[in-house]
Amino acid sequence: FGATYVGIYNDASKPYISVGEYWDGSYDKVGAWIDGTGKKSMAFDFTAKYAIFNDGLAKSNYSKMSWIEDNTTWRPAGMIHHANYRRYAVTFVDNHDSYRDGNKYTGEVSQAYAVLLASPGIPCVFFPHWNSSYKPTINKMISIRKRAGITSESDVTVTQRSTYYESYSKGERGTLICRIG
Repeated sequence: FGATYVGIYNDASKPYISVGEYWDGSYDKVGAWIDGTGKKSMAFDFTAKYAIFNDGLAKSNYSKMSWIEDNTTWRPAGMIHHANYRRYAVTFVDNHDSYRDGNKYTGEVSQAYAVLLASPGIPCVFFPHWNSSYKPTINKMISIRKRAGITSESDVTVTQRSTYYESYSKGERGTLICRIG
């Protein structure tokens, strides 16, 4: 249903957190949905799901993993690439729908979580990934994110995007470097 109704509902119910599932890979469409709520709801970052993970990392096409913000700085692709929306982005590698409908991430799962947890937005760990042999690795990466103080609004710059992917995320207590490839 329409974003306006989510905004009205959130005004009436005063939720602690609100996340919408506007399933589209278009930055403009997901941004318009967030705006349509009056910025009273976050959205799952399907734009990052497709650009970073499915089209980029899974295919070792590192150039697809980042977009330029305001013609100046390369950032991780998706809603998280722009300062106006990164705090409204709930990032994920897979969810219950994408995992079973042909949109499943097919690359190395631990690499995907390295990128996810080193990026702004609010990361969401998919339970089947958590409840597997990846759990210790994901736990370690969550701990590193917390130690560096990476938040939903952390500044991140992508410095390498051709033969490998490299980003620098500035947290409240340190800088986290993610290098894949």
